[in-house]
Amino acid sequence: MGVYFSIIVAVGRDEIRECLSSLRSQSLPSEQYEILLVGERMQEEGGNVRFIEVRSSNPCRKRNRGAEAARGEILGFIDDDARAPGDWLESARKIFSDNPGIAGVGGANLIPS
Repeated sequence: MGVYFSIIVAVGRDEIRECLSSLRSQSLPSEQYEILLVGERMQEEGGNVRFIEVRSSNPCRKRNRGAEAARGEILGFIDDDARAPGDWLESARKIFSDNPGIAGVGGANLIPS
């Protein structure tokens, strides 16, 4: 199986360590998803993480460019200041598998304690 998810992060902050750490810690095997960091300044790359340069502060442009470069069947979007639960992608995969007619899913926007 190839890349199933492409996770697109429109990067505007200097510090994205917590977001990136949460994405790297998914219960889904890393070969099944890629992480696209899209922004103006180089972020780290390697493994399943790619950086895509976009000279714009507009997050919509960054997300659209990430979607164009994505290799996955399903696109996932997360803000650079958010953290994904460890089973985020695995849960999404089950939802799509159990409901083949759906086109998208969303979740709660909870503020960390």
